[in-house]
Amino acid sequence: MVTFLFCACGGKSQDEKILNLTNTGTRNPYKWPFSQTSIWNMPIGSGAVYVNAKLEKATQSGMTIDEDYIVMSPDEPLVAISENYAGWDNTKSRCEIQGKLLFSAPIPKNFVVSPNTWDGSTPNAGLAVLMPDKRTIRQTQPFAFCDATKGATSQYVFDDQDIYGPGMYGAHGGSGLSAIGGVLRCGELTPTSGAIRHALKVNLFGRKNIYYDTQTQGYRWPAVRADGYASDNYYKERTLESVKACRMGALLALPATMDLDKMGFETQPARILAAAFQNYGA
Repeated sequence: MVTFLFCACGGKSQDEKILNLTNTGTRNPYKWPFSQTSIWNMPIGSGAVYVNAKLEKATQSGMTIDEDYIVMSPDEPLVAISENYAGWDNTKSRCEIQGKLLFSAPIPKNFVVSPNTWDGSTPNAGLAVLMPDKRTIRQTQPFAFCDATKGATSQYVFDDQDIYGPGMYGAHGGSGLSAIGGVLRCGELTPTSGAIRHALKVNLFGRKNIYYDTQTQGYRWPAVRADGYASDNYYKERTLESVKACRMGALLALPATMDLDKMGFETQPARILAAAFQNYGA
């Protein structure tokens, strides 16, 4: 059963040891960014209230990838990122420079982001890049870096975030939330990686699982909006009863009462992910 956490009402954290780690000064902000009290870093409290999301089972594509590009190399030479207007039109190329310079950022020359490397034809491709001051994270979408001799391209730029701040917002166009917060990073699902110590982020099939009405507009805090197509899309193929709490920006979680050791996971990475969903949510 997948349940849906809609309110963390305080109380003692399930994972105080994790929070205490952040006070020792040993946390690497490049791998574990943002403040201790960021939405991405706060474990679920024991006073949390859960509502069953009643997610409808996927019948076709199932698990898919939503790519974000995280570049934490502030000492690299600056690369120009210029406008491209292809967006999510798969008949157009994201590789061509078509407009003004958006900004320049330190990106390794060999960090190729092109149709030869990305998943699908038009990934969301949010970029979060740490600037030379080693504090400022700039975000843009949809990012491409097809040819190091010509520079990179993107279309939309979002407000800067401080790597030591809350880090809530950024280059996820549907919700307005961060492109780096909640990312499952390289190396977090290995035999020696240990627990995931941050919230994750997850996409749901909106036509079946994301509630919409004219009052809520299909979203809730910390999201600042829903998809532009929400009114014509969300819940249009819903077959189960409505769950008003399940809107863009809500936190999904496995309840603390669920014994993960009795769930019969077939792999260690699956067990790691389940613990993250229980301790932090997504």
